[in-house]
Amino acid sequence: MDGGGCYGYYACLSHRWGNEGLIKTTKDNIGKHRNSVSWEHLPKTFQDAITFTRRLGINFIWIDSLCIIQDDDTDWHRQASKMAAIYKQAFVTLAATASTGGSTGMFTGSLRHIVEHTTPGFGPFQVHFRNRPRHLLLDHPTSFPLLERGWVYQERLLSPRVIHFGPDELSWECNQSTNCECARMSSVSYRPKVMHREALEYQGRGVAQMRWHAVIEEYTSCKLSRASDRLIALSGIAEEFKSSQNDRYLAGLWGRSLILDLLWLCLNSDQHDAHQKRAPSWSWAAREGRIGYVSAASRIERQFARFLDVRCDQVDATSCTGSLIISGPLIRLPKNVKSLGLDGSTKHIYMDCREADDWLKNGILYGILIAQDASWEISLVLREIEEDANVFERVGLLEVRLSKRNQSDHWKQRETGVGYENAEVATVEIV
Repeated sequence: MDGGGCYGYYACLSHRWGNEGLIKTTKDNIGKHRNSVSWEHLPKTFQDAITFTRRLGINFIWIDSLCIIQDDDTDWHRQASKMAAIYKQAFVTLAATASTGGSTGMFTGSLRHIVEHTTPGFGPFQVHFRNRPRHLLLDHPTSFPLLERGWVYQERLLSPRVIHFGPDELSWECNQSTNCECARMSSVSYRPKVMHREALEYQGRGVAQMRWHAVIEEYTSCKLSRASDRLIALSGIAEEFKSSQNDRYLAGLWGRSLILDLLWLCLNSDQHDAHQKRAPSWSWAAREGRIGYVSAASRIERQFARFLDVRCDQVDATSCTGSLIISGPLIRLPKNVKSLGLDGSTKHIYMDCREADDWLKNGILYGILIAQDASWEISLVLREIEEDANVFERVGLLEVRLSKRNQSDHWKQRETGVGYENAEVATVEIV
């Protein structure tokens, strides 16, 4: 929806929709909503947000369910592409952090207590206290329902200022500081917005890479109502990194750190099927659920794989295709690769989907050695999809712990139990 030629500061509302049939703009009621929306028809959370915005002296507020035509895919994708700019340019974002839906409201009454006490010689006096407040940077996220949502992760990082309406008190986040009513959060070292801004402003590539990996880990622990939003709900943050680092964005990975960005792993692969077609298999966006990175990704000492070429083409706002060509030591993995080694700590294999275990048992998976730190070597696990054409898809990641004897040896002279000592370097295409 357009703004009707109006200009001025505006606030944004960050909220959970809930399951109670939230009011929204559709093709049928857009004409009516352009004229007015009855106060009585607005849910309590919207009413509270509007009331607070007025108290701040701000005349406009942007609410996604009202400002986007929800049953018009064209308008939804057009507005979704602008979402990052909308939150980034807002004067302030009001976050209904403790609310589970529109009917909950934003204002919560903290429990305060008064105790009468008498001290001999001084007479009676009152002690005022309240229950220990829950803090959004210190307590478990389940205390803050809003922060579990994937789209909200981007809204929070991109907004210049955020006021969180928590279960016990108000909290403040901006690009320079974090605080709350009781001032406990002012001394917290983990401050996502501050860390994010500092990483973007710092020119060292390693800092930005580590911050991006942290972003992916945090973002993928959140939930999305539509799995197809996996990339677009992070696109605004990606644009910030792209502008800051002057790098090429490749479906959740980056051109200058591509080899290391490949070292992601699925933390709940047994719950998901083979990769979705919204992204190439080498992208974490092709998988569902939480993503992590091997610890070695931040301290690689030797890189064995060599990046040759990459193609990434946008299909629409929510999906892309692509291929990656790399060369490196390639072997067919033994069927018993999971049980090789002296104990369970010598080898970790992380499959990307539940089908990968069956492929491994059938002996049809390959490993390509990517890199090594002081203690571990890391490989991608691949499945050949075009026989004799060296075309593969990624289906997992393998870590093998090196013994002290062979940690510094060349890969052809090491005996890791996987078989790279006899491997030849091959060029493969991963799609």
